[in-house]
Amino acid sequence: MRLGLAVAVTASTDHRVVDRRRIALVEPGMPPAPIHHEGKPLDDKAIAALVAKVRAPVVRAASAALNELATAVPEPIVSMSLPAWPVDFPEDIAVQRRAPYESRADSVMYRQVLAELAHARGWEVHFYNGKDVEDKAVSVLAERADEVLHGPAGNVGTSVVNRPSHGARRNNPGHLTSPETVVLNSSCPPGGPPTRHSTCR
Repeated sequence: MRLGLAVAVTASTDHRVVDRRRIALVEPGMPPAPIHHEGKPLDDKAIAALVAKVRAPVVRAASAALNELATAVPEPIVSMSLPAWPVDFPEDIAVQRRAPYESRADSVMYRQVLAELAHARGWEVHFYNGKDVEDKAVSVLAERADEVLHGPAGNVGTSVVNRPSHGARRNNPGHLTSPETVVLNSSCPPGGPPTRHSTCR
């Protein structure tokens, strides 16, 4: 995830990418990395205020982007998969601005906002490890791996994989994507046709 930007990908249940778009996760004019860049010369109180100021536009921009995406895809989105962050990642801004957290704090903020927005929409939220996710994708796709991961629809530098069956996705619905990718998954309604999932990088 490039701070402030994402790539949204939609794929069918047979792992075919059908939509891919860049979306903004922060409103124009707002600093995309308040802890890692803009907040460095500030004291703890001031940087906490800056993060709060940036977070509100992030919520608005990301929410608008997810709404647009959900409207554009033909089937409902039911879950989101995000790159995992440490479960003990500190919430205190004064701690976040120090190593080893400072370099990751802004990206974690974006992921947390996306997770909150997903929950608010009734979507399940899942997490994946970016270090091995593409290898897992190749094992699922087999001979179709290059086509799906690096084909014409994949030229913006992200990949997406769906689970092989609806039942399997219900039991373990996290989808496989390239590192630093956020995944929005959709599912088949009861008795309905196969549906699609989306990915944000």
